[in-house]
Amino acid sequence: MKTETKQLKNWLFQNIELNLVFKKNKKPLLTIFAFLFYFCVKTQTIANYVGNGGFEQHYPCTVPFISVANNWRNIDSILSNGSPSYYNTCYPNVPLFGGNYQLPRTGQGFGLATFLCQPPQCSPTGNRQYFRNRLKANLQAGKTYCVKFYVNISNPTSYGIDAIGAFFGDNSLDTITKTGIPLTYITPQVQNQNGNIIVDTLNWILITGTFV
Repeated sequence: MKTETKQLKNWLFQNIELNLVFKKNKKPLLTIFAFLFYFCVKTQTIANYVGNGGFEQHYPCTVPFISVANNWRNIDSILSNGSPSYYNTCYPNVPLFGGNYQLPRTGQGFGLATFLCQPPQCSPTGNRQYFRNRLKANLQAGKTYCVKFYVNISNPTSYGIDAIGAFFGDNSLDTITKTGIPLTYITPQVQNQNGNIIVDTLNWILITGTFV
């Protein structure tokens, strides 16, 4: 039987399977800031495969959708389940906005996504948001890749999270019917350590790992 090695193509998703703890009062919302997706081949020469990994390149700061940042999109291109937000110092209300106070880790830009929203605020099929990015090149079989990105929790959030990660897949992923729900049918190649519950609302927490 012929064995085929399927290359991981140029899609980057941020996928989570939530493990929650209460942090403050019991509000059904978990929103997370994301900054600097850094992706490289683990060799002597390091190159970032993620386009606009620091969210610095952007279109005019009009609406706060993640699509304002070059190369970044929602998992669902038609925004039927909402979009992660984009924040930058080019907006007049950054770093103080919507009950949050957040500065970029470096530079001017960062993203914000809702990873848990329960009824009645959200429907059961629209309670997740995911970042998506096309990689600059296809990944090659047998090579070791490293991934780094930084996150923290928004100020109004009542939960902490440990299970947050990055998933690399191809065009077979469903970006139409499964967009605003937990994507439990896929497993991130790189994810935060179980039990390392992130509750920091100010400092940026590094998530990193390697995979073949």
